[in-house]
Amino acid sequence: MRALQGRSAGSDMGNTNIYLDRFLYSPSDTVGILTLNSRALAFTLEPGISAEHHPAIPAGSYRIDWRPNGRIGTLYRRKGYPGALCLQDVPHREAIEIHAGNDHRDTEGCILLGLSIRDIRYQPAACERSHQAVDAFYHWAAQELKDHELFINIMSISGYDFDDR
Repeated sequence: MRALQGRSAGSDMGNTNIYLDRFLYSPSDTVGILTLNSRALAFTLEPGISAEHHPAIPAGSYRIDWRPNGRIGTLYRRKGYPGALCLQDVPHREAIEIHAGNDHRDTEGCILLGLSIRDIRYQPAACERSHQAVDAFYHWAAQELKDHELFINIMSISGYDFDDR
């Protein structure tokens, strides 16, 4: 998590861009890595590409801001943050938050963070040390959002265009 300690050197016009590069997908899971300036911040876990209610998030660039309400927002307000970090303006979706959790049942359509991923030969995939990853990311994001807009650039993987639903 060393990359989270300082200001991002690659900010454009007052914006900070992080990247979610996905490297594994299945019907139940989409696994990726969150990076800043080519440095790993955390592993990510999203719903699978064919999840019935909330499939993987469409590839694109989304602004991240605080969402104070809702169950997750209330939880993170109790921890001293303005709410939950939430992706803005995702087509046909709302309240996509970044939060702690272990496996696809915890995503509820959101992005989970972890410092490691359980051996992906065993399904379903699972985030490990999720609370540590989220605490470090939220602390960093709280500082960034004071001075910059924060964007997450979500990439498609292996020829699968997450917008084809």
